[in-house]
Amino acid sequence: MPPEYDATRATYALTRQTDPAIVAAVERALGDARTIAVAGRYESPSRDTVARPLAELEDASVDAAVGIMVADLRTLAELRRVARGRVVLFTYDPERASDLWFVRDYVPDLAGVQLERRPRIFAQAEAAGSSATIDRVPIPHDCRDGLLGAYWRRPERYLDPAQYGDDVPREALERGLARLHTDLEAGAWRRRYGGLLTREALDVGYRLVVAET
Repeated sequence: MPPEYDATRATYALTRQTDPAIVAAVERALGDARTIAVAGRYESPSRDTVARPLAELEDASVDAAVGIMVADLRTLAELRRVARGRVVLFTYDPERASDLWFVRDYVPDLAGVQLERRPRIFAQAEAAGSSATIDRVPIPHDCRDGLLGAYWRRPERYLDPAQYGDDVPREALERGLARLHTDLEAGAWRRRYGGLLTREALDVGYRLVVAET
C-alpha cells in the first residue's frame, strides 16, 4: 500500500487506483449520462469527464456527477448543483468501520477517526440529492484500490505502520500491529478468520449512493 495513505484516507482521491469492480458499479449507476463532473479521482472508460473544478461549472451543466470517497458535505452539494440528472457516490459508512476485523480487533481507534472525519451515510445521501438509494459494495479479495478495507483477505498488508499517518495514536497503532504480527506468526489469525480465505468479496462498509438532483 502506498505510504501516502493515512487513516482517514484523506489522500485517497489523489493516489488511488480504481478497482474494476468499483468502476463497474459506478458505471452502471450512471446510466446513459455522457458528460460527468468528478470529485475525487475517477476515470470513466466511456464518458466525457469535465476537467474543470466544480466551482467553475455552471448549475446543471453536466449530465451527472460522481464523488469518490468524498468526506465533505459542501463538495457533495456542489456535485448536486452541477448535475442535471443524478449524483453517484462511491463512499463509506463510518458507522460500519468495526465491520472490518482489522479495525475491530487490532486498531479500534480507527473507528473513532472515521466517525470524526466522515459524515454519516444518510447525511451524505441527503447532500447528494433526493430519492437516494444506498447499496452495499462488496470489496473483492484482490482489490487493487488503496482502501483501508482492501486487504481484508491479505492481513499481512496491514503491517506497514507508515500507511496510517498520525491520526491514530502511535502507541495504540504499534500495539495493534504487534498483536496482528503475533497472531499471523502463531496461526491465531487463520484460526479465527480462516473462513475469509475462501470468500471472493466481503462487505466491509463501502456504499454506492445514487441520488437524483
